[in-house]
Amino acid sequence: MAKQPPFEAIHRHGFVRVAAATPLASAGDVAFNVKETVGLAREAHDRGVDLIVFPELNVSSYAVDDLHLQEAFLNAV
Repeated sequence: MAKQPPFEAIHRHGFVRVAAATPLASAGDVAFNVKETVGLAREAHDRGVDLIVFPELNVSSYAVDDLHLQEAFLNAV
């Protein structure tokens, strides 16, 4: 049987630590957006976050919609 966390630990009482991320984004620059996303995910891990939520289209970023029709861009995402 797994050892229970100490009484003061949030997980023992069924809680989780949640974070909302707001990464810097560059429209159409997938590599930059991935770098920023991974950086925030690592920071959240270091802070003991159990669940991190990112904005929709975080990797591709909201951009001029014609980018979403380009195969090279979609492959990068």
